[in-house]
Amino acid sequence: IVAKNIDYSEANILKEKLGLHPLTTEDMMSIQTRIKYEEHEDYTLIIFRAIKEMGVLDIKTEPISIVFGESILVTVFNQENQTINNLIQHENRIKYMLSKNSDFIGHYILDKEIDRIMDSKNVLAEDFKNIERDFLRHPESEVLRRVFKKELLLLDLRQLSESTTDLCINLIKPTDNYISNELLTYFKDVYDHTFKTTESLKTVLGRINGMRNSYQSIISNKINETMRIMTIIM
Repeated sequence: IVAKNIDYSEANILKEKLGLHPLTTEDMMSIQTRIKYEEHEDYTLIIFRAIKEMGVLDIKTEPISIVFGESILVTVFNQENQTINNLIQHENRIKYMLSKNSDFIGHYILDKEIDRIMDSKNVLAEDFKNIERDFLRHPESEVLRRVFKKELLLLDLRQLSESTTDLCINLIKPTDNYISNELLTYFKDVYDHTFKTTESLKTVLGRINGMRNSYQSIISNKINETMRIMTIIM
């Protein structure tokens, strides 16, 4: 079942038909819901956030909810989602995954959205490298302002990547949680991607702090040199 931009009446239908907890449907309806993993008696719920848009100073995300149940998979999202739209257009791909297990569709969606996090990290990291080169040539405040704008995006992306990594930790443990254990190896690969992405973002942010410290040292040295010259003159 794929449900897009559902209203409360449709959410109640899902709740009654599938025996969902009221808090589950509430989470599905909220655009502010956090990334989470919950095991219930009759199903397991995962909610992650997909990148919707990377702005100048922040990254806009949207939640995607997936319910894994006995021989059923429900995906709920609020707005247009490229991954899900592309999947819907490839009927043969859906049939192939269904022939293995419907849970593979849930993995596919999560995997593709994590790929988008990785791609965004690569773009920001490359932008930072260019700014870093400019800073080495001209260590000026204007270059630092460009760095700080990127830092805001990198912090947003790190938070998203860290939360997604925490979610994936729950998906790589063998358990009777309505998610096929056939997917353990696949989810371990997904976890590896999110973990490496998070570590890479931490490295870039550490280099930004290094640039900040270098700039402060340069300014301090300039002040000291100015004071020395003034002292000589006096």
